Amino acid sequence: DIYPAMCAHMDEVHYHKSRRIIFDGDLVYGKSRKGERIGIGADDKNGIYAILETLMDRPVMKALFTVGEEYGGVGAGRADLSFLSDCSIVMECDRRGNSDLITSIYETGICDDETRDKLLGLGYGLKEEIGIFTDVYVLKRRGLNAPCVNVSAGYYRPHSDMECTVLSELDNTVKFAGAVMSLFTIKNEENEKREENN
Repeated sequence: DIYPAMCAHMDEVHYHKSRRIIFDGDLVYGKSRKGERIGIGADDKNGIYAILETLMDRPVMKALFTVGEEYGGVGAGRADLSFLSDCSIVMECDRRGNSDLITSIYETGICDDETRDKLLGLGYGLKEEIGIFTDVYVLKRRGLNAPCVNVSAGYYRPHSDMECTVLSELDNTVKFAGAVMSLFTIKNEENEKREENN
């Protein structure tokens, strides 16, 4: 079988020993013990959340969790690319905002036109944009053959004390991820026949 994949990085730029997470309606943000706003690591905890939620409903996929993305893509730079060699797409949810579908980063195209059109055709209010550094860029530069995208994950003001997440936008990202993973799960004919007979 050919698998779809998602990736996210586990590191963040905020390393507070203690912080309170505040849920204020649709908004999530952090506060210190003194009551000051502090970052919550939504970049890229939102991506991790999107993967875990997607795995619960669609277990036929691969997931890559990296470290050191905030320090030059260290984990993606050392990842075993053979793990992703049978993937139909690699999707990362590591973009601020709620509407960006990143298909190229700097001067590097990370997604072909056919895949881009399929993804945009799913809806979810996304539009094609050019992105900045992230793990899928590193993977593509290292020679990964699968098309890659980076998608908005509902966080804002990353790398600042005012970082926050809009939960409804993160939920939209999770729904989009599920649709993408379903669309790009490719079963071989033998497995399809076996499922039909069961």
